[in-house]
Amino acid sequence: MIEISQTTWTADKKNIIRFDGKCVIQVIKDIPPKSVINQACYIFFKTYTKSRIKEPEIYFLTLLYSTSQIANALAHIKFKEGDVVYIIKCCDKDINKFEQIQIKDNSERIALSTNAINSLI
Repeated sequence: MIEISQTTWTADKKNIIRFDGKCVIQVIKDIPPKSVINQACYIFFKTYTKSRIKEPEIYFLTLLYSTSQIANALAHIKFKEGDVVYIIKCCDKDINKFEQIQIKDNSERIALSTNAINSLI
């Protein structure tokens, strides 16, 4: 299950970024393509226990932005009070039941490929 919602950033929203074993929640500034979000959720629940990144929330963030570099991923979560942000909630229930999505361009295809490669490391 994937839920995406839009909100305005306030400092107290830091507490919603978490992983409870069943769902991972991340707050981001820019929404990746739906196909990348679906893939990030799928890869996360299949590989988070094997990841070299020990903080699951950060690992999910790297998948959302198709990077293996933590610093690059963290650059996407620097918010100021009042910024419009998106909450991505991904739960392991039904991770194999994603809708079919059309890939729009090569940059999306590259992001998907990067995630697939990085998840094998």
